[in-house]
Amino acid sequence: MIRFILKTIEERPAFRTVDVKNNDFVPLNDVLIGAKYEIIGAEHFVEFDEVIVGNMRITSKGISFAGDSEPKFPEKYTPVIVRDSDDESWVPELFLQKDEKHPELWFDCLNSPYKQMAPLMGNEKLVETNKKPPFYWKVYGETARLIKS
Repeated sequence: MIRFILKTIEERPAFRTVDVKNNDFVPLNDVLIGAKYEIIGAEHFVEFDEVIVGNMRITSKGISFAGDSEPKFPEKYTPVIVRDSDDESWVPELFLQKDEKHPELWFDCLNSPYKQMAPLMGNEKLVETNKKPPFYWKVYGETARLIKS
């Protein structure tokens, strides 16, 4: 079973959960279609095969974008995981902006600028590991590139 945690996209958000059993995603689709909910978390209780819901690929390892959808660059105040190099562990942070004053340290976060960044949502299990997420942004020189693992 997978329990999805949803939040409304409003000034005063409301929260709800949807349980998906036996790879039957109809209850989740019914809530997401036409509603202004976003998935903010998921709890996995058993392993299951890959499932596509909208533009997301959901596996027992997490959520990533499927098909031709390009991940959107995080907006200001988005929870992210960050690090400076591939051999470092990911740490949670709050993204503030692209650091224009220090292009060599492109991603300005609450505590420090970093060279690599990925959304926290769907990558929670990567915190304190150096494993690669399904996609992330990495600084090369003075530009940031989207990397798909």
